[in-house]
Amino acid sequence: SDPLEPVVLSVTRLHAGGQALNIIPGVAEVGGTFRAMSKGAHAKLRAAIETAAAGVAAAHGVEAEVDFLDAEVHTTAFGDTWTTRAYPPVVNSPALVGLARRMVEGAFGAAAWREMDQLMIGEDFAFFCEVVPCVAMLSGHRAAGHAPGERTGTNHHAPTFEVDEDSLPYGVGTLVGMALAMLEDDTTCARTGAV
Repeated sequence: SDPLEPVVLSVTRLHAGGQALNIIPGVAEVGGTFRAMSKGAHAKLRAAIETAAAGVAAAHGVEAEVDFLDAEVHTTAFGDTWTTRAYPPVVNSPALVGLARRMVEGAFGAAAWREMDQLMIGEDFAFFCEVVPCVAMLSGHRAAGHAPGERTGTNHHAPTFEVDEDSLPYGVGTLVGMALAMLEDDTTCARTGAV
């Protein structure tokens, strides 16, 4: 794959055997997520995962089954049930990014807008982006700290995540402004794919 195109593979779950410490398990399961910035890199990473799993299994004289959870309902070897699909990359519409920027800067000033580097996020929202133009935005949620520029709180998906409710009007205001602008000019919302 292209060394300049970022991909992420996160192993987030390992499970083997039951409660007994003196029994070698017959099944082991590795789970996690993988993310990429493009569909092409996503497909290459998926193929690389399959190749690596087959190679490791062959080296140890066992079999490996790779399941990307593409089915709508999936049950693991251990009875866990998941309803999911592999997440495509979230791709923002340049037109909607521009609209969001105009809304934020117009309502809250130029300092309120910050262009971010690409993020390796895996979101259900990506499925909408395959059908209609979209924009994924992050709205600041951390309260000001004691030192200048310091923020309190943690990032999303952390067990200690808390929202500074004073930040909510910024996100709501931006979304309402965008919705009203799109009601006046709906060309930024034209369908991009099949439902």
